[in-house]
Amino acid sequence: MFDTALLFFGVGISIGMMIAIVVGVILAVPVALIFLHGVYEVIIAPIVKGLWEGFREGYKRESTNLPPKAPSESH
Repeated sequence: MFDTALLFFGVGISIGMMIAIVVGVILAVPVALIFLHGVYEVIIAPIVKGLWEGFREGYKRESTNLPPKAPSESH
């Protein structure tokens, strides 16, 4: 009788742990996505924006400092 009670207790604990893991994963996914979105907004996006604007500014400066083109000769 005592062995059967331990068996059912062990099975119950195992099923409970499985349910807890599944519920934990279901709850952790949105929290992780919100966290990663915050990391993107605060850290990654400003860096990428700064690099992109610096690249565009350098490209504008390069294109405005080009020497004038020689007139095309037509024969």
